[in-house]
Amino acid sequence: MVALALTPFLAPMSWLNAQSYHLVAPGQCVFRAGDNPRWADPSLDQSQWKPYETWKLTPDEPSLWVRCHIAGATLQSLSHPALQVSASAGYELFLEGTSIGASGNLRTGQFSEARAQTFAVASRNNATPSGDNNVIAVHAVYGNLDASDPIELFVGEQRSLGERYDALVLGAIKKYSFFVIIFGIVGLTGCVVFGLYLNDRSRLEFLLLAIACWCVAIFRIAGACTSFGVPFSSVTYLVIVAIGQASLVVVQPWFMFRLAGRPVPWFTRVAALLGLLTPLEHVSAFLPAAASLHLQAGFAPIYEKLGLCTVLISLSPFFAFAPLFRNRTSSGSEMRAVAICCMAWGTADAVFFTGVFLADNTSLQAAFHRYWEDPLLEARVFTTVTAVIALLALLFRSQRAVAQERALLAGEMQAAREIQGLLVNSTVQVARGLTMEAVFHPAREVGGDFYRCRLLPDGTQRILLGDVSGKGAAAAMTAAMLLGATEGHDNDSPSTLLGHLNHVFKHSGLGGFATCLCLDVRADGQATFANAGQLAPYRNGKELQCDPGLPLGILETVSYSETTLQLAPGDQLTLLSDGILEARSASGELFGFDRTAAISTQSAETIARAAQAFGQDDDITVLTLSRL
Repeated sequence: MVALALTPFLAPMSWLNAQSYHLVAPGQCVFRAGDNPRWADPSLDQSQWKPYETWKLTPDEPSLWVRCHIAGATLQSLSHPALQVSASAGYELFLEGTSIGASGNLRTGQFSEARAQTFAVASRNNATPSGDNNVIAVHAVYGNLDASDPIELFVGEQRSLGERYDALVLGAIKKYSFFVIIFGIVGLTGCVVFGLYLNDRSRLEFLLLAIACWCVAIFRIAGACTSFGVPFSSVTYLVIVAIGQASLVVVQPWFMFRLAGRPVPWFTRVAALLGLLTPLEHVSAFLPAAASLHLQAGFAPIYEKLGLCTVLISLSPFFAFAPLFRNRTSSGSEMRAVAICCMAWGTADAVFFTGVFLADNTSLQAAFHRYWEDPLLEARVFTTVTAVIALLALLFRSQRAVAQERALLAGEMQAAREIQGLLVNSTVQVARGLTMEAVFHPAREVGGDFYRCRLLPDGTQRILLGDVSGKGAAAAMTAAMLLGATEGHDNDSPSTLLGHLNHVFKHSGLGGFATCLCLDVRADGQATFANAGQLAPYRNGKELQCDPGLPLGILETVSYSETTLQLAPGDQLTLLSDGILEARSASGELFGFDRTAAISTQSAETIARAAQAFGQDDDITVLTLSRL
């Protein structure tokens, strides 16, 4: 940005000093493949060397020396002479056999993405090389077949060369600043979307979109910054490129299908898996130069064909949202808008990657990079940022609607819980000579456990305790139905009442089943109970033996047997739901029968709290009855 602010001042200066430097033409240079430090010697016989104009990088020759001859007066005439080198390689620079600087890595061939480096030469008052000719030698090592441009060498005043480099940077800023701004907006959009995800962790699509925005923003901004002179190492840049490619082939299609509410199909998974092989190309950046070039050359045909996988993945929105007009509701209309944004994003990517694929596999490569690459890239950038911002607006609106619906549902569930509590507690009646304590803790706002404690006309204490399969509102409504079905059946015995409830449940049309235990305690302490799949009661810490019976709603007609016992003064019966046994610790251990039996003589509240502290996983109901 500093360079951009100085544009009006630096541009004229570069024109003023245009004659203060010049390019060393390739015709002045020769080259030889290999690595021999003696080739920097200015008196070396180079009659066997080849013209540098004929050089072409091959995997077998990653290392080479380039020797250029310039007139000795060229350096002598400069007050502050310097050499400027642009090379997509690691290199060391020599003047008259003396090293004056180096850049990059001579083992791997990796280089600084800020490619133009300026090296000062001793001034004429300080032993500037003299003679009719001066020899400039460059030992270069290449580690990337795609970055094989010839070395550019400039000679001139140090200040002029610096201004030349500034002019190049300013040109890049003018050309790519638009992209930086646009993808900066995309990155900020990712931050906003991530905030939505933190607010609602169930919306995984928000996290995926945030990651996709960040990756594409970092990838594109880093690419522009290399042209701005930011000193990225090529390894760092390749890592950023690999992250961007991985995001394109994995995160974006995952986001599209997640947004559409569909699983990722097998062919997209296969294409993504193959597409992940593309970033593996950049592993070669950490290998020695020769190994890196051979690896790239061997896999080049494969990587070119993998371009088709990228095109297929770009078309993911069309597979995720097809058919587009299948839903004509208001929510469907909003989803169509989301789908159109995603399809526009995918189309821009597909068109661009199709052009790259065709250019890499035909003779159109030069024409593509000259005429079509920039327009297609600009169209892709504009479409991407428009689609992302539109998606943000639509998703924000969707999240707001979801939040309102959840708030409304939470209010309704709280009201349902209060009603369920009133319904249960309003039926607690205790006969003389007995004490009773009942505790109910649903796993959610409302639960499927139910109980009823009431006095029959003859003074008998009746207790009904059951558990409907499932949780939540549906189970609670089924429990309310069963409690309502007991009305008008006070004269039924426990087994007859369970048979009636089984008939009602079976013909209700509701799925699932329910367990239930019915217990009658007379004034003289005689207790009779029948069981329909519920846990057997505990008497003074010991589990009673009884026929477990079949749960309600399984068969059309079921007969239930009865068990009778005599309660002595001081005896305690404990009835409980399976939420006690099935309490589960963080390690997955169940509360179990042994722990339940050990605490069954304690109060109902103590038993319930022990199970909750262990790890509640289901509705918990405990009821204790003692004879005075």
